[in-house]
Amino acid sequence: MNTTKMFISRAGGILRVCHRHYVIGAGSKTALCGPVRPTHHNILTRNWRCLSTRVAYGIQVTNDGKEVDVFWDNENKSRFHASWLRHNCKCDQCYNKDSGQSTIYVHELPMEIHLEDVKITDDGHLSVRFKEEDHTGTFPPGFLQEHSYSNGHLALKKQATKINPEHVGVVPEVQWSDVRDSEESLYQCLKNINEHGLCMVRNGSIDGKLVEKFALKIGPIWDNTYGAVWDVKSQKTPTNFGYTNKEMQYHMDLPFYQAMPGIEFLHCLRFDATVEGGQTLFLDITDIAENFRKDHPEEFNILATIPFTFARVHNDRDYPINMVIRRPIIQLNREHEVVAVFWNPTVTGALQAEENEVESFYKAYQLFAKQLYSCQDKEMVVRLQPGEIVIWNNRRLVHRRNAFHGDGDRHFRGVYIDICEYKSRLSILSQKYGDGSSIKRVGNGDWF
Repeated sequence: MNTTKMFISRAGGILRVCHRHYVIGAGSKTALCGPVRPTHHNILTRNWRCLSTRVAYGIQVTNDGKEVDVFWDNENKSRFHASWLRHNCKCDQCYNKDSGQSTIYVHELPMEIHLEDVKITDDGHLSVRFKEEDHTGTFPPGFLQEHSYSNGHLALKKQATKINPEHVGVVPEVQWSDVRDSEESLYQCLKNINEHGLCMVRNGSIDGKLVEKFALKIGPIWDNTYGAVWDVKSQKTPTNFGYTNKEMQYHMDLPFYQAMPGIEFLHCLRFDATVEGGQTLFLDITDIAENFRKDHPEEFNILATIPFTFARVHNDRDYPINMVIRRPIIQLNREHEVVAVFWNPTVTGALQAEENEVESFYKAYQLFAKQLYSCQDKEMVVRLQPGEIVIWNNRRLVHRRNAFHGDGDRHFRGVYIDICEYKSRLSILSQKYGDGSSIKRVGNGDWF
């Protein structure tokens, strides 16, 4: 029997979708219109993004109303639990569209949730009624496809966020006039940082406010103990080792903050030709961490499990600080993939580990440092010219500086942006100008 609206029975019948008409059948999955053979291999061999272009091919309620299977027209299947659908309901009662926030009171929801009256609407949305509350939720196919968590979809999403090894070691560049005047060029700059870890901005001016203006195109400036805007130049009584002309070893900035800075900007205001040295050198520490896992698996595990002490204690300054945080140098997700690394040997505190862990930890710590310095052939070397800006992901790259000397001056101005603000801006611009590719991991600990 054909109809434009039919309800699926809870007895295991299948709603089949054929040419925008719905057919009730009580058979198995093979009774669907066309062959439906969702397999793990089929899903993993397709690009994740292609799933979001699909339409529903059929649905089936299972497990006594606790789950519903949605079959897509590319032979993939997504299973959604009644509890998941209830917690993600975006109806007017459950979601404030003006603020973009959920209005669900979680403690008031039933502990057991079942579906009934499941159907596909005329516009292709999944409509369900939650039996215990007599509450109806409607879910667009795009939302379900984007957030599908079954049949290998999570693995596909995670694979899509991994950094392409071919992008490591490349220094892309954009022109200041382009990113100043074009939002699409700004997107390309942010995408370069996401893919390569950094981006050079050429042919800017030496306007002292330029770096602030640029940063504010992306997000709020991240204030910190050194100020929202800070100058990197030699000082007689420096409050930071960077404010000298000495060599600096590989480090990330400010890992003693719980949420250390994400995107870092350095704008060259002056770098006289008479100054020798002073180059900034970058390495992708996430790439090196993965190689360290292969070369030294036991030491890798130590750095991922024993907390290291990052500390910045400095009382002899106008604004004294005493910041201490303890966490592993390498952070992993459930699949033991690297999702964050913290590194700065110049802001360390006393290790607080168990007695039987101390020697093995320092061995692993030193081996990792040696691994960094053995990869100098992968360094990205930058000597800024006045007006130029280098922007990099402080959560992904470590940087060091060559010592410098001579009769001239070297003066940079810097700011930070929170990593989540950067990722948010990139995501928004990607929706407008991107090609649909996933945003790569940014080192903020996101498990995806």
